[in-house]
Amino acid sequence: MGETQERKNICQELGRVLKRHCGDEDRVAADIPGLVITMQPRLCETTHLGLNPVVGVIVQGSKSILAGREEFFYQAGQCCLVGFSKPIFNCFFIPSPEQPFLSVALEIDPRLLAELTLEIPSENAAARASGQTFWAGDADLVMLDCFRRLTQLLDSRADIPVLAPLVVREIHYRLLTGKMAGLLKNRQFDWTRTARIARAVSSLKENYKEPLSVPRLAAEANMARSTFHRHFKHVTSMSPLQFQKELRLCEAQKIMVADGVDVNEASRAVGYESASQFIREYKRQFGEPPQQNAQKIRLANLDKMSGHQGPARETRDPDILALGPLS
Repeated sequence: MGETQERKNICQELGRVLKRHCGDEDRVAADIPGLVITMQPRLCETTHLGLNPVVGVIVQGSKSILAGREEFFYQAGQCCLVGFSKPIFNCFFIPSPEQPFLSVALEIDPRLLAELTLEIPSENAAARASGQTFWAGDADLVMLDCFRRLTQLLDSRADIPVLAPLVVREIHYRLLTGKMAGLLKNRQFDWTRTARIARAVSSLKENYKEPLSVPRLAAEANMARSTFHRHFKHVTSMSPLQFQKELRLCEAQKIMVADGVDVNEASRAVGYESASQFIREYKRQFGEPPQQNAQKIRLANLDKMSGHQGPARETRDPDILALGPLS
């Protein structure tokens, strides 16, 4: 049996298991900590925000990730790893005509990565740290088999407490010794700082329409203002003001694409008082005026739904936005 056929067979087996545990829900946090299943029968779009790296496998359908001006497409049988960097991007879940979009993702534990790094012999260690924040390509059979064994435990819940940690550990080991290792090695020991910045990020997400208060965010992270600003930029590659602006613009893009609202309504909905300022900043962020950009995305998604997807491509672009749970 060739590798392509074996990959297809594993995905089909994964699909049967995941469907049993999704029920009628679009997104399920499974009984295994950090494991998330997503099933979408219709084309839909969502904005992701988070600060934990995630590894995911597309089992059915395909997915388009829109990060600023860049769009990346990957499909069934492919793996995607999202690491530390700017944590805002939009995802479009694209089902096939006959089957829903289906994926499984595991949140990566930086503490476990740090522990394993000390145990892995130097001759087994993969690439050194790289500047990349996003990786997508064909899933190797070993990684697919790990996800198959992990999801199969959902059918035997009594085994989860003992066996799931072993498989999760193996997935982390495979990440550190495989072709995705460089992405994870930059900031794997930063989990304490990242967790504190995550509190501020959550607050920004909840209050992105409101005027920015850096002193309040610094207090929530239990940091001095200058320390907070420096750590925030280290973790997210942006200042708090830039982060808020990107949140607003991504949300505006989302509602214009999904709901067809006009520029004035979109700008007000995300907290802009001036539509002209919104248009300027939107064009600077996405490279096109708002309505033109939203229309292009809608037409592109219709093409994908009609089966005219572009070829899947592997990417290691260091500027791709990251950190949301890819699921």
